[in-house]
Amino acid sequence: MSEEIKIDNSSIKGALAELKSSIHSLETSISKEVVNENVLDMTDKLNETKRLFEEIIASYNDLW
Repeated sequence: MSEEIKIDNSSIKGALAELKSSIHSLETSISKEVVNENVLDMTDKLNETKRLFEEIIASYNDLW
């Protein structure tokens, strides 16, 4: 019995190309800081979420 695993490279390359295309087409424009002088916790959380989202998108783009 053979324990060889065969991989279809064309399927993998196609899936990676589709993933790369999807990453590049992600809309990353989020409005500027949400109300800079507002001291509400929610505003701070939204700004932090925005910053993290932009870091994640940049990381994905760096992969490709």
